[in-house]
Amino acid sequence: MPYNNVLGIEGDVPPQLQLYEMICGKWVSQTIFAAAELGIADQLGDATRSADKVAQAVGAQADATYRLMRALGSLGVLEEHDNRRFSLTEIGQFLRSDNHASMRPYARFIGYESNWRAWEVLDETVRTGKSGYEIVYGMNLFEYLSNHPQAAKIFNEAMVTTNHSAAVQVANAYDFSEIQTLVDVGGGQGALLAALLDANPGMRGIIYDMEHAAEGAHQLLAERDLGQRCEFASGDFFKDVPQADGCILKYIIHDWDNEHAIRILRNCVDAIPASGKVLVVERIVPPPGQSDASKLVDIEMLALPGGIERTIDEFQELFEQASLQLTQVVPTEGFYSIIEGAPAS
Repeated sequence: MPYNNVLGIEGDVPPQLQLYEMICGKWVSQTIFAAAELGIADQLGDATRSADKVAQAVGAQADATYRLMRALGSLGVLEEHDNRRFSLTEIGQFLRSDNHASMRPYARFIGYESNWRAWEVLDETVRTGKSGYEIVYGMNLFEYLSNHPQAAKIFNEAMVTTNHSAAVQVANAYDFSEIQTLVDVGGGQGALLAALLDANPGMRGIIYDMEHAAEGAHQLLAERDLGQRCEFASGDFFKDVPQADGCILKYIIHDWDNEHAIRILRNCVDAIPASGKVLVVERIVPPPGQSDASKLVDIEMLALPGGIERTIDEFQELFEQASLQLTQVVPTEGFYSIIEGAPAS
């Protein structure tokens, strides 16, 4: 199993120190979060600047900023030069806000206070089966977002980040030629659907999500000149889904337990004709003993929304209970697969 050594130890790292580094994983995550929150990459841009000047620009203490930037240099996010000066590495470029594939919003989401607190009670989550949000806040993640606009903004921006690369991969992997109107169920601000519409000029779209995503969706549609081909519809996918030829759900089903997931999928079945398609874009958990990031993402789902990453057999069972026939699994170039379902006859 590959091991990433950020301790700076040359040669083989003993198993005890490998575990030590895993235990201290927060060092990496929170260091990157702090850099994202402060906007350090934006201040560096394409230049080499001193830590003191960056600190002044972001309103931070000079020595603390230098120490943070030095740590980022050790991680390979920044390159440290003489006289406490730094520049962005190829990795660090993805923390810039003006990078179309920026990871800054996702770094801010992962390190956001409410998410961090939900992870703090993971042991209790495992004992009780309740998500961290239920334990800490007395509500699920999406109820929390509905009541906390800043958290919702950070969440939506992070989802745009993850949708950018996934959209290209899905567009390249799947043939949408038979779908005239596609509804993106839980589509957020519409980054996925916008990319699919760009790749399929003859298709129309509907972004379907809660009202808090509307402003960002309308802005994106205007920026992409898609207002004539796509609309935003506000609603609750547990109650219904807009009528269309096909439904796509990217990273939606994994947010929910089986009971809720089946309800969403059944509403999708009710929204499409007998010839329609339901496309679930998710990671697929591989067989036992095979290392894969999906098995750690599954813990994120357990801790935050109380959802689950699934094996292909679990998707098969889910589809059957939702009156769907699993017709094919289309891999993409990335982490995701497109799990296609058609209404069961």
